[in-house]
Amino acid sequence: MLKKSFHGLFQLASHHTGAGWIRPARAHIMRACESYRRISGPTPPLPPGEGWGEEAAWSRGTSVPVYDAIIAAPFGRIGIRTELGRVTDIDFVAERLPLKAPRSVFARRVCRALRAYLNDSRRPVDLPLALEGSAHQRRVWRALIRIPAGEVRSYGDIARRIKSSPRAVGGACRTNPIPIIVPCHRVVAKHAIGGFMGQRSGSALAIKRWLLAHERRT
Repeated sequence: MLKKSFHGLFQLASHHTGAGWIRPARAHIMRACESYRRISGPTPPLPPGEGWGEEAAWSRGTSVPVYDAIIAAPFGRIGIRTELGRVTDIDFVAERLPLKAPRSVFARRVCRALRAYLNDSRRPVDLPLALEGSAHQRRVWRALIRIPAGEVRSYGDIARRIKSSPRAVGGACRTNPIPIIVPCHRVVAKHAIGGFMGQRSGSALAIKRWLLAHERRT
């Protein structure tokens, strides 16, 4: 995934001129950083006084993400990124990261919607999204959004709906940048719970189990 993300970035740079390639390039960079974090583990906080600014992160060559808000959740913490009034990324972040108050009106709206869902899964999280990905990935993500809370679909179910393959559907679920709102946790294997965020055990699967149980309860 990391290699593919940078390859995609180079393709964008070579096929676009002017500023038109900046937004999709940003998406490839963020996917690459997310892949690195999943391989190497959570990035530790910067030392006291260093701050979380983009300049500090890039000057150190790290993949420290800059969030518009970080909120508490029953299973840990959620980092939120937005751009131009749309959600771009939802990350499950380490509990040691400090909570962060929303730094825009729209980020505050996202926080309210997520907290409402975490209290009652029947509350829809209806927000404008910036989903950057291939045509196939976007087809999968749109299919996920149509799965009602409290229900699940198999990778095969989604594949048949969009005329794809279960493996390709699983790949698109793995790269979903906005979990919970684009509910990849509602996609399961035929006879098992399946993976989550590219993992089949550990904290990632614990989050998937919590989300599914939460939706069954409410």
